[in-house]
Amino acid sequence: MASESPLERLRRLEAGEKLEPLDPTAPPGGPGSAQPRPAPPAKSSPARQGFFGAIFAAIVLLITKGKVILLFVLKFLPTFATMAISIWAYATYFGWPLAVGIVVEIFIHECGHALAALRMGEKSSLPLFIPFAGGFVRLKRRPPNSWVDFVIGYGGPLFGLLAGLVALGLAEAMPTNHLRGLFCVLAWFAFIGNFFNLIPLGFLDGARISAPFRYWYWFPGCALIIGLPLLLTQAIDTEAMPYFTPMMFMTIVLVGMGLYRAYKAYKKTTVAKRLLDRLAAEAEEARYPTEALVTDAQRRTAAFAYFILAGVLCTLMFYTNYLMPSLK
Repeated sequence: MASESPLERLRRLEAGEKLEPLDPTAPPGGPGSAQPRPAPPAKSSPARQGFFGAIFAAIVLLITKGKVILLFVLKFLPTFATMAISIWAYATYFGWPLAVGIVVEIFIHECGHALAALRMGEKSSLPLFIPFAGGFVRLKRRPPNSWVDFVIGYGGPLFGLLAGLVALGLAEAMPTNHLRGLFCVLAWFAFIGNFFNLIPLGFLDGARISAPFRYWYWFPGCALIIGLPLLLTQAIDTEAMPYFTPMMFMTIVLVGMGLYRAYKAYKKTTVAKRLLDRLAAEAEEARYPTEALVTDAQRRTAAFAYFILAGVLCTLMFYTNYLMPSLK
């Protein structure tokens, strides 16, 4: 039987008809009545939505930026790993405070090379450290001429000098205690390490810095390197600061190597060496393709900057050595 409306059912009741019970499954209101709307789905809480959103964002970040993060880690990992190894190696002999200070000074020195290379339009690697041998940066290509090589090589000892001056300033500003001694030793290490690096030999910075020199530049320059610490010893108590020390031996080595390089360069100017001159010029051109662009003014500037830096480092090396006995 088709479902009937409430009004029809009421009329049948008034007429005395016996009605059947209502079908509980039949929709109320008859065939034309409106169907009930389904209940809306339950909404998740804002906290739950935020949690899943954060997870989704992290997954998207790892997928899209994971390569960049991995490259960043791989780029800096060798620097920090070799730095940590060097600190550990120095700490086994000198203790942790001095080891950290030494590695920081080496890092500043190498940053000087990297920034100088960047200034000259050359690309270099990040600093890498070798325990008890310092550190280095690798250039992506050979410098085109000796002037560019000079600027890149000069940046390291110059920054090393600045690091030593900061340590010396901190030592002078502190009362006589452990920290004063620590900074004084760090200053001495910066001065002697960078002065040693100026020796014009092999892989040291001095060989690159002195590449643009004329041979006769060495004679007044070596006199300056020896004269500055000599004047210092005359101004300070000679007994408290003996002149002939291992540092003086290092000074003699630098001066001797410089004079030897001057002698070799002078021999190439003799008539008997014209053929060797031609071969040396060809080798120099192969090493520095644009060497002809280096001016005499740039060569004089390189020599003046080198000898001033060497003289200042040598003088400060002797001065900090004079300060250290007073800390005991």
